[in-house]
Amino acid sequence: MEDQRDLHALAGPVLATLIKRSRAELMITQPRHVN
Repeated sequence: MEDQRDLHALAGPVLATLIKRSRAELMITQPRHVN
């Protein structure tokens, strides 16, 4: 159970970083949408 809790605790930050990276890549590949 402890291992699962650790994974869930890390899931949030990891997903956040992945989303930020994906957004950054979109910003770079699609500069038109950058304000």
